[in-house]
Amino acid sequence: MPAKLTKEIVNERIAHRGITMTGDYIGGHTKTEFACSEGHKWDTKPSHVMTGTGCPHCAGTKLTKE
Repeated sequence: MPAKLTKEIVNERIAHRGITMTGDYIGGHTKTEFACSEGHKWDTKPSHVMTGTGCPHCAGTKLTKE
């Protein structure tokens, strides 16, 4: 059985991409706050970030909470 995800595990898995979960981890499908290495902040589901989505501001697709 795989280990239950925690905020620390999620952050370890996405650190190489310059993204950090700054909000609380409730579950993989519950939105929380993330920040990129450029300082942009946005809300999304941890499952989305872990499957490859990144900062919408850096990608030029959406405004963030800056």
